[in-house]
Amino acid sequence: MTGAVRIAEEMGQSLPDTAYKEGVSWDSNFLFYSVREPFPSAYTGTNLTFGRIAQNKNVEIVSNMPVDGIIFSDGMKQDYLEFNTGKVARNSVADVGGQLVL
Repeated sequence: MTGAVRIAEEMGQSLPDTAYKEGVSWDSNFLFYSVREPFPSAYTGTNLTFGRIAQNKNVEIVSNMPVDGIIFSDGMKQDYLEFNTGKVARNSVADVGGQLVL
């Protein structure tokens, strides 16, 4: 969220008070998603650039990329999955939470 806040500030705008100012608890039952480089093309838009996925909901993305489409997370491109035409990615909150071990 820091990047979005700084961009808004540089544009003379401010973002509403939301969870990003207080942080997000490790036991939260929702996900924030952010598209790092949302490039519109002649056929696609950029209507899914940032949002919140509530528990028991999902965001569904359908690929229209005929060849060489990939999808990856956390900047780890080498862990990609093929994502060509007709493939569907459903993103949701997991039923089981992870555990942080220190």
